[in-house]
Amino acid sequence: MDGKTVLNLSSNLPDGEPFQFGDHLVINASSCAAADLALLEQGGSVDGVVVDPLVPQSGWDEDKVYRYPGLEWAARVGGDTKIAVLGILPGDDVDTIAGKAEAAGAVGVFDMFKVPLKSVVQEMFAERS
Repeated sequence: MDGKTVLNLSSNLPDGEPFQFGDHLVINASSCAAADLALLEQGGSVDGVVVDPLVPQSGWDEDKVYRYPGLEWAARVGGDTKIAVLGILPGDDVDTIAGKAEAAGAVGVFDMFKVPLKSVVQEMFAERS
């Protein structure tokens, strides 16, 4: 398996130097605005995006206020980019988040208190038989 570049859109880690999970390079962005910048720095595309639905907009698409800004941002990435959701999944909104994630083309929805980032990144690119 070739190494992939993954953008992790989460306010739980600061913007900063990329880090490795095995062969995969992970770049963290703590807001939608920071994710836009990180995506541009990667030439406009990455292989995967792990997104927290509740990450701050921080000036991104500032004419609108989104309930789940991370999902809205990820839905615009497009192309062959794989998307996974990793965040706090409030019990009464899990179906809404799952529906929006599916509409955005997400490969999975994961509870950040039960599944580590490394496992989500590995799952995104797991070979299926």
